[in-house]
Amino acid sequence: MSALSTGEIAAMRSQLETTLPDSGTISRATYVDDGAGGKIPTWANVGTVSCRISPLDLSAGYETEMGGAVTTFAQRVITLPALTTIYSTDRIVSGGSTYEVKSIRAERSYEISRRVNAVEVG
Repeated sequence: MSALSTGEIAAMRSQLETTLPDSGTISRATYVDDGAGGKIPTWANVGTVSCRISPLDLSAGYETEMGGAVTTFAQRVITLPALTTIYSTDRIVSGGSTYEVKSIRAERSYEISRRVNAVEVG
């Protein structure tokens, strides 16, 4: 099996980007003093990218306890253009919803897209 050329990889990335129908704003936290000895996150937009948001598993959700009640968050896979700079502490805002990135999917031999696992939080 021969390796793909730089041109072939670029063509594959370009083709994939035509399948990203949504737009997402990547936000990154910086922490500021809360005046009581702690820190609170302040979210700043660091870029806007094309994306596709898909359910991770239609039957599964992410559950946590909030205010004494169990709350379920929808799990998503968000596909971004190849080589997008994103961290597991970032958020993506798209279509009125906010998604917290939980993990970056493992790199592959050829990066045609970047995919992240996220949960919808609002």
